[in-house]
Amino acid sequence: RFDRNIFIGNPDIRSREEIFKVHIKNKPINPKIDVKELAKRTHGMSGAHISNIANEAAIYAVRNNKKIIDFDDFSMAIEKVVGGLERKNFTIIEKEKRRVSFHEAGHALMGKVLNTALISKISIIPRSQALGYVMYTPEEERFLITKEELHDKIKVILGGRAAEEVIFGSVSTGAKDDLKKANQLAFQMVCEYGMSNLENRFFEPTLIRNCYDVIDKEIHQIIDDCYRDSLVRIKSNKELLSKIADVLYDKETLTGDDLDTIIKKFDGSKNLSII
Repeated sequence: RFDRNIFIGNPDIRSREEIFKVHIKNKPINPKIDVKELAKRTHGMSGAHISNIANEAAIYAVRNNKKIIDFDDFSMAIEKVVGGLERKNFTIIEKEKRRVSFHEAGHALMGKVLNTALISKISIIPRSQALGYVMYTPEEERFLITKEELHDKIKVILGGRAAEEVIFGSVSTGAKDDLKKANQLAFQMVCEYGMSNLENRFFEPTLIRNCYDVIDKEIHQIIDDCYRDSLVRIKSNKELLSKIADVLYDKETLTGDDLDTIIKKFDGSKNLSII
């Protein structure tokens, strides 16, 4: 029996930077690449993920007949690790592409309204099982999250479903993964963090079955309150949502800078409706 437990978690931003330096050491890297930026964009990833990203970036460079690996190659490699392989021969019908555009625009708009995290990319190019995705880059390494910030995270997650309801008057199966993530967060708030009407309660896994009705009621309230707020915010910014979705539909991929440009051009004299 071991008398000592050793916890080995995923590396922090400084450690990720050092791991990147190890894996790009013998590769022809563009000297302008900022390793700190790569470390920031790989929040929560392990050393194995970083190794994979460095190798995938090299492969992308070779495929494009480049002699050096640049930041675009690393960006594509990160997308592949996060979102899965791009489905190049996969096409969706126009009305579904339109719905996906509004869905992803809803996530991005809620992220901007609530200022939850820096948006690095929005895409409606299918990857793995996802028809679209929004990538975020944390502005700082966080270890503690407040109750209000968790509520905002859920609102952003539900922003795509809210956008579908506002624009099309109905919701689709596209929010399956969003619902899973939102409910998992709400479950943690109730059972692990003491962030519900039950206040300072912690539920051991063995107790959850016996208290299921009480827990479910609290989860239901958190999800419903967050979704209603997402609907209100999406409705108040409906015109901007449509503009973002239209550009996304045409270009299929937008960077965070592209999104900022759209918002500024839409109406530079007004701020986003924050209710």
